[in-house]
Formats: sequence, C-alpha cells, structure tokens
Amino acid sequence: MRQIGLVCEVDKDMAKVQIKRATACGGKCGECNGCETTSQQVIALNTVGAKVGEIVQMEMDDGKVLFAAFLVYGMPLILLFIGYAIGYFLWSSELAGGLIGSMMMIGSFFVIKKMDKGFARKGKYTIVITKILS
Repeated sequence: MRQIGLVCEVDKDMAKVQIKRATACGGKCGECNGCETTSQQVIALNTVGAKVGEIVQMEMDDGKVLFAAFLVYGMPLILLFIGYAIGYFLWSSELAGGLIGSMMMIGSFFVIKKMDKGFARKGKYTIVITKILS
C-alpha cells in the first residue's frame, strides 16, 4: 500500500505525516454526499530523513494491511457467529446464542487491543517513508 502525505512533525527517526483518507466513492463525493474527505495523521518511520513541510511517499506491505483489516473486521465477526452457534446449540436459545456471541465479539476487541500493543512494540506494522517527493 502506498500513500502520499505531508510531514507535520519529525522526532528522531519517526515522523507524523498528514494524509487524506481514501474515499469510498472514488473521489466523486459531490455526487454521492456519502463520505467525508477528511485527513488524518499517521506515525511513520522516517528512513529518508524527511523534514517538516515535505511531501513524502509512504509504504506498508499489502499483506500486512490485509491481515490487519482481517483482525479488526473479520475476527470479531467470526467470533460473533461462533459464539452464537455455541450458545444456540448448548441451550437451544437464540437469546443465549446472541449473548454468548456478543460476549465473544466484545472479548475479541480486548484481544485485538493487546495484539496491537505487541505489534507496536515490535514495529511489525510500521508505515515507512520511502521517498521524498518535494
């Protein structure tokens, strides 16, 4: 995944970069009025010595992006269904299934948060500045 952004702050080998969020409608927000084109800031590894005010290109491995998306969106959904199935088959009750599924889904968020801290410590999912564009 490649992204272009503006360097806002630099601290040693890390940089805070402002990027525009990608739109769901392909940049035709005036036609659909369904999304906001707001910007956000990300922390990136500054391997090229970028300075404040420079426009840079950042990269992150596509496989890592897809795995992170699966963790955040897929894992809670899968655990919701597994919990529902367990509750429904053990107690023959949709309410029990819903409660167990909800508890497992909520529990997955705590697990994901813990995993995120571990990934941050290891630098496994760090965005890297690869090129200064201007």
